[in-house]
Amino acid sequence: MTQAATVQPPLNVLEIDAAELSAGPDLMAELSAGRLNVALIRNALSAEQANTLVERVEAGEGASQLTHVEDKFQIFTLGLALDTAQSIGQYLDEAKRFHPVAEHILRDIPGGTRFFHTLLSRAAGRPVTLPEHPDGPYNPLTIRRLPNGGRIPPHCEQEQLNRPAYDHIKTLIDTSCIISTYLTLRPPDTGGEVMVSTLRWVDVEASVIPGERSFVDPYIEKHPSMTFLPRPGDCILFDGGRFFHRVNTVGGRTRWTLGGFLAESPNHEFVYFWA
Repeated sequence: MTQAATVQPPLNVLEIDAAELSAGPDLMAELSAGRLNVALIRNALSAEQANTLVERVEAGEGASQLTHVEDKFQIFTLGLALDTAQSIGQYLDEAKRFHPVAEHILRDIPGGTRFFHTLLSRAAGRPVTLPEHPDGPYNPLTIRRLPNGGRIPPHCEQEQLNRPAYDHIKTLIDTSCIISTYLTLRPPDTGGEVMVSTLRWVDVEASVIPGERSFVDPYIEKHPSMTFLPRPGDCILFDGGRFFHRVNTVGGRTRWTLGGFLAESPNHEFVYFWA
């Protein structure tokens, strides 16, 4: 009898428990080198901690900091993300206002907004730090809200580097690899998966990048992909800088996540994390 061949997944994926990070591989180095495309860190927070954060924001904590990013796709964030800021000045002003709000929402999470840096430092085996602009620190995280019908269309984080707000951070980081990361606070009833495609930034022509955002909808379905739906308290890191990805349409209850982006310093001695 002929044994069926094992089908290899299109992406290299590692699943690891948060408690095992210090003894595991340098996830940032593996992602940067392309030996790993997706890392799923289980139990970064407990499901109870994740649910508490959702209850707080749904009760109105931080409501004054809610940004309606995109009407068409129903994308909202608590805290202004650098990739949606009109200028670095606007971003830093909003970051200054949001930082104490975020600390209040995360008040009983060990380390507050720094817990993500601590988690990722253990994953990378080196310091993870918040970028500093001469006019103030960057945003430590954002909390993203996708209600019923909300989605995030296909995009690639390399697009961010073309935007004026990125002029400063480009002087701090190795721009060849930007890692996307988020922690699931509450998944929706249906949908809401992140789909990571094997279509890469280097595969597309300039004609599909009008202005500062790409339009790859006609191409992405032709490439193999994988979908991920982390559980509450799980954290996912993936090579969102080089690989196109999207968030599938949310059904039912609101999808809540918390996250940002990572990139190494040019000498690779430490890692920057911002939102």
